[in-house]
Amino acid sequence: MCHKASSTLDCTTSSKANVDQLLHAFSISGTNAISPFLNSALTLQNKVFIPFLVGAGCDFFLAIVFVTLFKRHQKKSAWEDKDERTWQNFKLATMVTSWLSTAFALAVAWATSQALASVTHPADIFARSGLDIAAGSAIQGLQWTIAALAFIFFCGLHIILHPSAGDGK
Repeated sequence: MCHKASSTLDCTTSSKANVDQLLHAFSISGTNAISPFLNSALTLQNKVFIPFLVGAGCDFFLAIVFVTLFKRHQKKSAWEDKDERTWQNFKLATMVTSWLSTAFALAVAWATSQALASVTHPADIFARSGLDIAAGSAIQGLQWTIAALAFIFFCGLHIILHPSAGDGK
């Protein structure tokens, strides 16, 4: 979470923080008019939004593990029926975890965009009273970049795991 005081922008992590800790981190003394807004932001962040980005990261890591196992298993020279089934299972697991990672990254980007869009309406109302609330654009750009890169990774895996799909056959 960030707070702009005069010409400086102070940012701090708000995970597991309370309003008093944030006020102290932003060097704001006493109970301030900003306290209710910090409380609302913390509630949204900690109790309303599901941390899909963690799920996307875990699925991405699993996809890397599965593609490594898939490629290692693919290099074996002698195939048996049991090995073919294992190879197909690795292939399926790789595609599913990669697809889930992409879906979670897209969900995070979409939710971030919606949350930031919802901040703009009350910000206009509070600006009249002298309190300036602004949505960060860097986080939104970062989330959409992650979603795009996850999609590119998924497409690349699809081409690697289905070579005939890249040939147009």
